[in-house]
Amino acid sequence: MIYKITDRHYINPDEHDLFVQTDIHLMDLIELLGCLQLKFEELVSETDCMHPEHIMSILEQFYDIENVTEQYKKYAPHTKASWDDDEHEECSMNWSKYKFFSVDHPDNQFIIVSIDLFASRESCLRDHKKLMKRHLPKSKEFISTIVNHPKITKL
Repeated sequence: MIYKITDRHYINPDEHDLFVQTDIHLMDLIELLGCLQLKFEELVSETDCMHPEHIMSILEQFYDIENVTEQYKKYAPHTKASWDDDEHEECSMNWSKYKFFSVDHPDNQFIIVSIDLFASRESCLRDHKKLMKRHLPKSKEFISTIVNHPKITKL
């Protein structure tokens, strides 16, 4: 499955959105992404967000997730969602964690699932300790990768 990882709070989402390919189930990926941000907040900063390059390095290093951003970013205009609360907006995600987009390609049609990092994080708050145990490695290498990444920034 192809996923677009975005955040409604990115100032320039087109510059920071990630496209990944994985067989990880949608809800597991949402929980994993939410837990990553919460672990980052626990270890590094509660006021900053993980930089997309930081997220991608962790996904590639510790999970069976492939970075296909260069290959799929040309489809970004077909995967834009409104973050408004207008329930009549066709592509409104309001407080949804994800949205399916059907993308027409000259050879075929395929689905890209857009996942909102902010909503993913919020959805993990209630059970974050249990979810972190389920989805995050317990290794020192994992903790070091979260803490020592050079790109920690406000987007």
